[in-house]
Amino acid sequence: MSSTKQRTPMTRFSSLVARFRVFFMDNWVEIEERSGNVQLRRVLFDETQLLTLHRARNWAWPLTLLFLALISAFIGLALGEGGETGFSRASYLAALVFLLIAIGLFRLPKHVVTITSRRARMAMSFGFNGKKARQWFTRLQQEVTKAQRSTAAEVESQNAAIQEASRRQSDALPMPPSPPPLPPRD
Repeated sequence: MSSTKQRTPMTRFSSLVARFRVFFMDNWVEIEERSGNVQLRRVLFDETQLLTLHRARNWAWPLTLLFLALISAFIGLALGEGGETGFSRASYLAALVFLLIAIGLFRLPKHVVTITSRRARMAMSFGFNGKKARQWFTRLQQEVTKAQRSTAAEVESQNAAIQEASRRQSDALPMPPSPPPLPPRD
């Protein structure tokens, strides 16, 4: 591995139950997950099998806001029947604002870079910042290619050394004597 331990922050994001921070290091990507306790996961570049950049829809916040819009509408309906028209209108207005924000958040895609290896898979969300996601995807793609090429070169040199050693060993062994010729058929 590398001798420098410089962690370059890539992105940070959160779900409903955990917060994530992603760091770029010389030979791997590290993700730090905080959900009560801290969990670290690494994906090594030379073990990477798949690297993707894609867009996903955000579901958690729009559904939460739709729920709040529904509650506000029911409150407005209940207050309207009780004769409180001012509070009823304010509740309807809040429901409309929640609904518009939910639709806007649902329509905006979040950009996700996914890196998969033999042992781990991590998805890094870059939110609405597609430019930053593309930049990090390109850098990860270059680092993965470089690491896998150096690993392939090491394996190729080891295979060549093994073949050379087996050739030398076979040249050093004496040839067994050839069997005597078969007698002629009558």
